[in-house]
Amino acid sequence: MRIGASFTENVYHLYQKNQSGTPQETTYQDLLQNAVGDVQNAQEPKLQIWIDYQEWKGQQPARKLPASHGATDENMAYLRENYAGELSMFQRIEAVDTMREMGIITEDQMMKSLGFGKYSLYTVDMDNPVICTGAPGNDQYLHSWNLFFSGAPLMKACDLDALFELLDSQLRFDGEVDVAGRIQAVLDKVTHKVH
Repeated sequence: MRIGASFTENVYHLYQKNQSGTPQETTYQDLLQNAVGDVQNAQEPKLQIWIDYQEWKGQQPARKLPASHGATDENMAYLRENYAGELSMFQRIEAVDTMREMGIITEDQMMKSLGFGKYSLYTVDMDNPVICTGAPGNDQYLHSWNLFFSGAPLMKACDLDALFELLDSQLRFDGEVDVAGRIQAVLDKVTHKVH
């Protein structure tokens, strides 16, 4: 049995190292061999990330969500309590997935905000080029992962507040101003209660 992390975590770790100024070269095959879990969809970032997230989520302790439905004070307080500080990639996905489970957003809105939807907002930061290292012939797969990590909205939202801003942007872009407004109103209310 291989010991290590999921393919997604391995590629994300490589991406982070390469962007931080300590580039490393590896092959796509090495990443496959060092990953645990199902890697049959490793050529498609969105699908592989979702598969690896589901496996990660299955290993987490059971949660007891509030009984309320929608952008309620109770649900927002739960999110603030359980997703404080900087979030790992899978914690970010879980936070948005939890919002879907609570009825705050729809599944389609969740997938779009994560960058997994058919149509999603992506960003291009011309000041931070994507650094991709790999062996010749393997670049195409690693490059698609690097492009996903550099442009997907999820990668820019390292904490709950950034996730809320991301959702607000996505919902407003999609014309869902009412949903975005309700989330913001409850969030403001919960934030003022904490201060």
